[in-house]
Amino acid sequence: MGIFSRFSRGDRAKVLEIIDDGREYVFTDMTRTGEVLADKIKQKEYAIVSDSVNLTVDNNLKKGRYHIYLVDPSVGATVSIGRDDTILKTRTNANLIGTVMSSRLLQQAFNIRPSIMSLLITGILGIIVGAFIGKIV
Repeated sequence: MGIFSRFSRGDRAKVLEIIDDGREYVFTDMTRTGEVLADKIKQKEYAIVSDSVNLTVDNNLKKGRYHIYLVDPSVGATVSIGRDDTILKTRTNANLIGTVMSSRLLQQAFNIRPSIMSLLITGILGIIVGAFIGKIV
């Protein structure tokens, strides 16, 4: 306990902010007072409506087990994670989705037809480069 701990209002809590529908996560500390998490720097408050989640870190710098709250700024409260059959059915095989997308991209790449102007320019440049290389060799 430091000298300034008696001036603290509330306990420190580890928070994982879910930003942009789960595409970005920000790990911060907030102050917990009762059933409210407060970020004094950003001046935001979140209601605690779900339990904290256990997070185990195994690297050498921050090794340990933490209780963190998942916070969604768009909701303004803590959220919980659960499994749903519809999510498991739509997100089962990421490799298959990647293969389908890459084959579609390759298909679209082979369907590109060059214009007559680009063919003429390419032919003229080929003749010029060939003549230049032919003179050097």
